[in-house]
Amino acid sequence: HQCLNALIAAHQINLLHLDITPSNIILLEMPGGFFHVKILDFGLSRFIKSETPRLTDENSVSYGSPLYASPEIFRGETPDCRADLYALGFCLYLAAAQKDAFAGLSAEAVREHHFNHDIIDLHALRPDLGKAFCSWLMRLIEPQRENRPPTALAARAELIEISQRPA
Repeated sequence: HQCLNALIAAHQINLLHLDITPSNIILLEMPGGFFHVKILDFGLSRFIKSETPRLTDENSVSYGSPLYASPEIFRGETPDCRADLYALGFCLYLAAAQKDAFAGLSAEAVREHHFNHDIIDLHALRPDLGKAFCSWLMRLIEPQRENRPPTALAARAELIEISQRPA
């Protein structure tokens, strides 16, 4: 939820992070035992309508991690806020599944897995998280961006709605 709030704030000023990875998300313990999540390292961010990420070669993007890059970035298309949602989805998948979706694969294989959505459905790995939450998370990592929530604000609204459903 807090990661989505950070993306909402960035996207409201037309800023894309474009490098959401687990190492760029930190959990801080606050006084009173509460935790605060922060997204770090906006060093590779771009304003919308700015330069388009380009492939440096057939297997890698010019910035960001291939493990978390959306298919549209691999295709050299202009990203929008859904590229950040895609990367956040893979970070959440890692946290929930306790393993990277594409661990140990070559950069080329990772790219193909992103395009083909070769990933184990989270609900099969973690049925305890509930079908609704797992479906929501799997929507974040849909290879076709039009199948993802349109904005971080919409993704947060969906998550809030899921969390308020009776168990």
